[in-house]
Amino acid sequence: MNPRIREFFALAADFAFVTVSVLVILVAGGASFYLRQNIAQLEQEHASVRTEGEGMLKTIAGAVALRNDREAIGAATREISANLITEENLADNLGYFYKIEDQSHARITELHQLAVPAGNSSPGAKTIPFSVNVTGTFLQVFTFLHELEHGPRLMRITAFSFDRRAQGGDSVVLELNLEMLAKP
Repeated sequence: MNPRIREFFALAADFAFVTVSVLVILVAGGASFYLRQNIAQLEQEHASVRTEGEGMLKTIAGAVALRNDREAIGAATREISANLITEENLADNLGYFYKIEDQSHARITELHQLAVPAGNSSPGAKTIPFSVNVTGTFLQVFTFLHELEHGPRLMRITAFSFDRRAQGGDSVVLELNLEMLAKP
């Protein structure tokens, strides 16, 4: 071995405390350098975990409201499903309009459940078209339309016509084409 290296080891052996201290300083410096290199990555991970934890706390805090919302949505879904019509049940479908006729005192002159056009259904529901003609005073026809729009059945008015029956009279005619939501 080289005489200078031998001399270095002999000196290190004579001053063991200094040698150990220098070794500890070198190891600690290497560890510090390694940790400084990873501190940015660790800060990002910490921020991500903190944000996720805050989100979980908000979710946990809102759990009661979420349960209430789920129950309200479930009740609304059941109510909508209960008010869907069945295409084959013509008596109930037309009876709905006659029930509104009794409440409004308007008179239905024509009422037809029309044939469902091909491709008129989606996986969740389909619509059944109806044609309705109603006569009566303005207030009676307005009441009929109001009850129809605010009733439990879900429908969309696709076309309408509103005219006076006779030129000086108070009788009016409402012609409606509408679609009611039905079970598939």
